[in-house]
Amino acid sequence: TYNSAIKACGVGLHWDGALKILDEMLANGVPTNVRTHNTLLDVFVRARLWKTALQLLDDMPSFGIQPDLMSYNTVLNGCLSCFQWQDALQVLSSMQREKIVPDVVTYNSLIKGTGISRQWATSLAILGKMSHNAKTPDPNIVTYGAAISSCARCNQWEEALALYNEWRTAGNEPDKMMMSTLVEQVFPNMILNASQDVPLNVVPKSCRATGSRGRFREQRDHWARALRLLQNFENCAPDMQTEC
Repeated sequence: TYNSAIKACGVGLHWDGALKILDEMLANGVPTNVRTHNTLLDVFVRARLWKTALQLLDDMPSFGIQPDLMSYNTVLNGCLSCFQWQDALQVLSSMQREKIVPDVVTYNSLIKGTGISRQWATSLAILGKMSHNAKTPDPNIVTYGAAISSCARCNQWEEALALYNEWRTAGNEPDKMMMSTLVEQVFPNMILNASQDVPLNVVPKSCRATGSRGRFREQRDHWARALRLLQNFENCAPDMQTEC
């Protein structure tokens, strides 16, 4: 089918071939549908042609086709993969204007993408919107993990720890990805700021030294011990799927 042929072009990054197939469909009077255009959007995103994907998204109504949630999420991810986080936020605004309800994947992608672009404050603002707006989906473990990673990437370790504590205070368990971020990115920054105490509730009970004074003090050997213990921490929830 035409849709399958377009999809095959995407696998091989032959975006020009995908356009030729679309032209052939139109020339032969073959109607396109939202699946056709979503497949084309995916082709352009794979080829990192985020501007072309944005243009096709805008042009879909001229074909008599209204973009759906998949259309917007595909283009949004395309913008984020090319570090165009501001354009991704514009895609979110367009969704809301068109009454397309963003799902948790939309918001998780935005938090992850803005984090990769080192926009940690924007990541936290998006998380805050999810947490305090009844019309948005509830944040999940992937949401918090992405926000923690965003803060850690920008050396905002206090913010990262606050998010971790918030997640645990709500009665949730961390997954291995979240713990990996803490061990590999957050705790090294804490070591460099050794005048700070490690909050007790950051360290899992299984990782606390028997007879300790309740805090890991500023000495570097205590920090190193905390790191080793956290690296061996295995009592975590299973990893979530990356598309969330």
